[in-house]
Amino acid sequence: MALCRCDEKQHKPKGTKEEYINYVKPIGYPETSSFCGRKNCNKPGLIWMTKEEYDKYLNGQTLFSYASSVSKVKVPKVNF
Repeated sequence: MALCRCDEKQHKPKGTKEEYINYVKPIGYPETSSFCGRKNCNKPGLIWMTKEEYDKYLNGQTLFSYASSVSKVKVPKVNF
């Protein structure tokens, strides 16, 4: 399941049971409705994905569920 965290240096996902390999900016980033899920952080978030999710993204999928399944996020189509 996708995870929303701010910039890759400050709150890169770690210590989770999933391995997040890459991120995609949500639609409208940084003017987005997706914000970092870390406590006390209010920065716009990047959408971190597992290998399986990132492969789906590269194959055209643009809608992903967050790990908590309370919401979904849309990302732009891949531009090759």
